[in-house]
Amino acid sequence: MIKQNALSNLVSRIWGIFSLFLFVPFYIKYLGSTGFGYIAFYNTLLALFAFADLGFSAAITREFARLSDGDTESEVKKANLLHSYQIIYLFISASVAFCIIYASPWIAHQWLLPNSAFEVKTLVIFMGTCIAIQLPTNLYVGALMGAEKQVLANGLQVLWGVVRSVGVLPVLIFISNDVNTFFIWQLLSNIVYLIALYYFVWKFLPVSSRRFDSAVIKKTYHYAFGMAGMSLLASFATQIDKIIVSKGYSIESVGHYSLASTLSLVPLILITTLAKAVFPKFTRLYEQKRYDELKKFYLNLTKLAVVILVPLSFIIAFFGYTLVKIWTGSETVASSIQYVIVFLVLGQMLQSLTVLPFHLSLSFAYIRINLIFSLLMIIESPVIYYLFLTGYGITGVSISIFITIVTVFIPYMYLLHQKLLNDTFHSWFKLNVMVLGVCGLIIYLFFVMNWLDSNSILNSTYHAFFAWLVMCLASMLITGMRNQKTIIHVLNSLR
Repeated sequence: MIKQNALSNLVSRIWGIFSLFLFVPFYIKYLGSTGFGYIAFYNTLLALFAFADLGFSAAITREFARLSDGDTESEVKKANLLHSYQIIYLFISASVAFCIIYASPWIAHQWLLPNSAFEVKTLVIFMGTCIAIQLPTNLYVGALMGAEKQVLANGLQVLWGVVRSVGVLPVLIFISNDVNTFFIWQLLSNIVYLIALYYFVWKFLPVSSRRFDSAVIKKTYHYAFGMAGMSLLASFATQIDKIIVSKGYSIESVGHYSLASTLSLVPLILITTLAKAVFPKFTRLYEQKRYDELKKFYLNLTKLAVVILVPLSFIIAFFGYTLVKIWTGSETVASSIQYVIVFLVLGQMLQSLTVLPFHLSLSFAYIRINLIFSLLMIIESPVIYYLFLTGYGITGVSISIFITIVTVFIPYMYLLHQKLLNDTFHSWFKLNVMVLGVCGLIIYLFFVMNWLDSNSILNSTYHAFFAWLVMCLASMLITGMRNQKTIIHVLNSLR
């Protein structure tokens, strides 16, 4: 089951990455750099308002996984919980829409400072409505994930992505290439997606009646509100650089920075795919107190993660100029964000190594330390930028993010492991640091030999593939995944 879920998650994530890379050049072509900048700002708003979920989607995933026995009592509890949460979500979505629409004049006049305040105000209203409709979809996706209906959940997500990304192109080409048209299409797509999710989630709950159950809310609100606090802090921690860029630089720079940020998310998307697939198993092993099995399973996952993530991240970071040049067809754009990519990708590489431990902490319902370190990141990053790096443009913003992640990485991971599985930190730390060090050395040797990014796409592609292959082999050697038997053993542990 885990392999099927992981595969469906992978397909969904691959589509997500594919759609980002494939359609962004079309958006830039038909909407222009300014139009794409507004799309980037919308994505920032969407990420910031993720906290409005109040932790309900994570809580319902955990509760649906815990209540997976299939007996009538468990099904009734799940139905009551979902019904209760969706009523609350109705008020959440209405509040989010009201807040963004009410603030739209201020955003248009004081934040983005566009040439046409009225046009941007209308755009912001569309953005707020889209966000309000999309927010409840997280609740239903969480329910399907917890019920291990991940194949269905990912299938619906991919289909929604196709409608949003592919369906809008004929509209932009043949009807109107106005940014307002783009957001109207997004709104219609979100409405259809929400209706489909609602139908399928309730279809798999064989309960004829459901009711608002305050007792169920009381049992889960500690976890849910803790997740909400963490989501609020995490939203600002992950979007603080985009907030700085959107306030201090042109809307075109917002778009360019968004391109670099998109590249940097690749390792994070890949590991989140795996983490979501194994989260129900983390929860079951913890609930059943099978700690030895949980430790072994977790360390096997760590081996797999570092072998996949670290070599790929170094390639994206140090061959980013070539990637953006191929992607956008613009040397100017590629040159403007070459070093932004380096710092953002290296930072997200370290961040991606914390995703499995983070999901492990969720299965333990332990979130306090995540809140603390998210708050530290929110404070540290802008302080570093505004005190030392304002003269370096958007590259300075990316440097501040990298420094912040580096300084919290080891303390965060040490304290988290000590609290959850206190005898695993040494093994986890050794695996990660050795792979990071060896891959960093390999990249340095390529730098000395002048084999990193160049103006020749063919040479850069050859050197990138060779560097990736060498780093993968070295990583497999370090982690003990030296032969087919060992690799099969690690993969079999995912069952």
